[in-house]
Amino acid sequence: MQKNYLVNLIMMFLIKKKDNFFNYFILSFTIMSSNNFLLPFRDKRLTKPLSNIGLTITVVLSLVFLNISQELIDILFVYLLTFVFFLIFRANFLRTIKIILSASIIIFFMGLPSFFMKQGSILFIIPIGKYSINFHDISVYRAIYIWVRGFFSVSIITLYTTILTVQEFISALRSLFIPNILVTLILLILRYTPMLYEQGNEIKTAQELRGISTAPFGRRFSAATSRIGGTLIRSLRKGTEVYEGMILRGLENSEFVKRNYVKWLDFLVIPLIAGLFSLFAGGIISGYIG
Repeated sequence: MQKNYLVNLIMMFLIKKKDNFFNYFILSFTIMSSNNFLLPFRDKRLTKPLSNIGLTITVVLSLVFLNISQELIDILFVYLLTFVFFLIFRANFLRTIKIILSASIIIFFMGLPSFFMKQGSILFIIPIGKYSINFHDISVYRAIYIWVRGFFSVSIITLYTTILTVQEFISALRSLFIPNILVTLILLILRYTPMLYEQGNEIKTAQELRGISTAPFGRRFSAATSRIGGTLIRSLRKGTEVYEGMILRGLENSEFVKRNYVKWLDFLVIPLIAGLFSLFAGGIISGYIG
């Protein structure tokens, strides 16, 4: 029986069964292997003294204070505290390196325009023949802050995902009353971004094996456009296979994802972490050093 997973989701939404639609969508992600996701989620549950809600709140607090801290030394201490905190919960830093390096390229180009803006006094000059490039202090500092905050933010998020399974991550979001549409968008990005990349990479490899790299420009352009269409078609086929696999795993008889509850240690750890973050963001380290 041929069914299309995406078509089933759309039909459930159109007939206004929004609650069933969301639960169906959430469950379809939780029963898949976490290795198929964009972030390095765990495959098996890990016993933790802190609840998944507490861990999620800690990540949110860390990201907030990371971006409101005004001094680089304060940003560094917020990151180090979060880094050590997740290492205590057996986070796997090695699994995050590949994603961090890939994200660093994007972060670099995000901060690059600020690097060449004309704001503040001239910090240094690079002569190039008859011309020269002036770098202004405020612009350079702004670019550095964008790079540092972006790099640390990605590192914190990926560390957080290495101590949770996908189902625990979803349960934590639902327990914090995140709107269903946001959770759906997050999971869609996490699940189907690697799938699209994988399908597109397979088509690209097949074209290169047929000698497309040495073909004329017109043929290479045509191959690039056909690669996009082929990627979408193969992704739909892959979605059908995923749907059938979920049916075979007992999708129709499985329980929907439920909300979690906090643990008593959450009431001790979260205020402590928030207090330390507040001290760092308030400049206690930079003020002491200064």
